[in-house]
Parts: sequence; C-alpha cells; structure tokens
Amino acid sequence: MATNSNLPDKINKTEFLEIYSPLNFSMSLSKNDIKNSYDAIKGNFTSLAKIRKDHGAETLFDFVTIWLVKLNEYVFGRSEKQMTDYQISETTMLIIDTYYYLNIAEVAIIFKKIKSGSYGKIFGELNGMFIMESFSQYFKERQTAQIKIEAEKRKIQRAENFDNTDDYVPMPESIKSKILSMENRILLFKS
Repeated sequence: MATNSNLPDKINKTEFLEIYSPLNFSMSLSKNDIKNSYDAIKGNFTSLAKIRKDHGAETLFDFVTIWLVKLNEYVFGRSEKQMTDYQISETTMLIIDTYYYLNIAEVAIIFKKIKSGSYGKIFGELNGMFIMESFSQYFKERQTAQIKIEAEKRKIQRAENFDNTDDYVPMPESIKSKILSMENRILLFKS
C-alpha cells in the first residue's frame, strides 16, 4: 500500500479511493508508525492540492467526502442526527479550499483525533463547524511540528557545515590579539 508522495503513476479513481479509504489508509499509517503531525509532515505524503492536480477535483472531493461520511457513521451509526448530504458536501468544500496544503496523512490524523475526542466531545450532533474547528486546532499542532522539523534541519545543516573542514579558515592572529585585548579591558573594567 502506498504511504508517501510516490503514488503509482497510473492509478484510477476507484483504486485511489480504495487505497486511501479511512480503514485501509489508517491501517497503513499505523503499520508505518505515523501517529501525529510531526510524523505526517516528515513522511512526505501527498497534499490535497497535489491530489487535485494529479487525480482531478472530483477524486479529491470524493476522498474527503468518504472520510466525512465514515466519521459521520462512526459517531452516529445510522441515526437521524447524522450530518446531511448537503452539510457533508459543504464541509468537504471548506476543507479542500481552506486546508489544501495538508497531506493525506494529516487528514487521517485529524479524523482519528476527532473520533478519539482529542478536539472535544461531540454532544448531540456532528456538524461542519465542529469539524472545521478541529482542523483549526490541528493547524496549531502542525505549526509546532513544523518549528521542530525546521530546528532539526538547521541543527543538521550546522553539523554538516562544522564537519566540512575543507572550508575552514583559521582566524588571523591580528584579530585574535584584538579580541584578547578587548576581553582583558572588560575584565579590568569589571574589577
């Protein structure tokens, strides 16, 4: 099962929706130890925008809709309190238009967190506003993960630059002596 941005080149809509269905894709993420925003971002998964570009707007719409329908069924079974088809379609469009930059693993994580109550308990009914608020809360988590990832990248880059001794240029003696002289003056001033 595909789990990163290297989707098969020739995959039709039905195959795509089967591979990335809530049950199949959630199992794949679990097997690959993708548990949070940090893992999802580092995993280099396909974004919603790229799905639209590579597989079409209809496939993207159907992908998000299926996740919403399954969430709706999970929360309420087949009761009358479920979101209507119209509410699901409107929420799908809001997600696609607002969060097009999220990747498919992030979408799966958001839905998992909604199901587990991480974004609050669902009292009485599931609605688009609750789902969009959950996506908004995830965005804050995502920002923290991105900061951590960027810090790791900078740390690696600094280590690589430090290890590259071919580029090392020693400090000239004249500058070393000026620095030492300044340090001595500071010590005298402090005493």
